[in-house]
Amino acid sequence: MKMSTISFLTLLILLSVSNLAAQDHNNLSESDKQKISEDLTLAAEKANISTDDWLLKALYNSAHSQLKFYRHVYKNVKQEQRVDRLSQFLTTKEQFTFVSDTYYAHHMDDFHWRYIENDIKYSPFKLDSSTAAKLVKVEFEGKQYDFLNDKGIQPGSIILLPAISDQEGANCSATFQLRNQKALWTGWTGRTHVREHIAPIWPKFSSTTDLKLATTWTRRGCEIYINSEPSNATVYFNGEEWYSKTNTSAVLDTGSWEIKICLEGYKDWIEKRSLSAGESWTIDVRLDKK
Repeated sequence: MKMSTISFLTLLILLSVSNLAAQDHNNLSESDKQKISEDLTLAAEKANISTDDWLLKALYNSAHSQLKFYRHVYKNVKQEQRVDRLSQFLTTKEQFTFVSDTYYAHHMDDFHWRYIENDIKYSPFKLDSSTAAKLVKVEFEGKQYDFLNDKGIQPGSIILLPAISDQEGANCSATFQLRNQKALWTGWTGRTHVREHIAPIWPKFSSTTDLKLATTWTRRGCEIYINSEPSNATVYFNGEEWYSKTNTSAVLDTGSWEIKICLEGYKDWIEKRSLSAGESWTIDVRLDKK
C-alpha cells in the first residue's frame, strides 16, 4: 500500500512537470500556430536561412508572452508586411552570428511582435554581463515595448535593438533585470552611426557593439523624474535633448545636471542641481504661458 501511494505521488509529480513544460504556448490556438508557422517558413526563405522546430517554438513562446500584441499585429498587418519585417529581424540576427562565440541561433527573447507594426531596422549588440539578463523594456522613438520573458538572455548572445535605418541613428534605452536588480542601458542605435549617448547608466555602448551590463553600475547613477503640465514638453539634460518628452525619467551619471523644459507657447523652465550616487530628483512643474 505504501509503495502504491509513493508510485501514485511520483506519477502526479511527473505529470505536473510535463504540464508545466507544455504551458509555454498552450494559450495559442491551432490557428495561431499555423499562421506563425507559415509566416516563419516564408520569412526564413526570404532571409535565406534554415529553420527548425526550436525556432518555431521560440516564436510560439514570444506570442504567448505577448499575446495581446501578437493578435493585434495579425489583425492589422498584412501577411506580406509581416513576412518582410520578420525576415528583416532574422536576416540581421543571422548576419551577426560571427560576433559571438556563444550565440545560439534560435534565441528570440529580444523579439517583440509590435516591431512588426513598423518598418524597423535593427542594431546588433553582444550582451556583456556577468549573468543571464532578462529584457524587461525597450523605449524607442517615443514608443515603449514591454517584454514578459521568463528566461534571461545568456551572456555573449546577440541582442537586436531597434534603429531607424542602417545609416541614421536614434536614441534607444533598454531595461534589463539582472538577478534581483535593474540595469538600464541608454544609447544610440544605427549600424554605421554609433556613439555613446549622454545618459549611459552605465552600461556604456562601445564601438565593438558590446552592450555592457552590471547591477553595480545602476547603483552608481542618479535618477531624475520630470513631470510637466502641460505634458509633451521637450527636455534637455545639460543642453542635450532627451529622446522622450514629458512626462519622462532618466538614470544618469552622478554630478551636476541642468534640466531645461521647453514647450511652444510657454516659458522655458530651467533648474540645476548636483546629485550623488543613489539620489533621485523629482520635478513637478506647471509651465507658465508666454
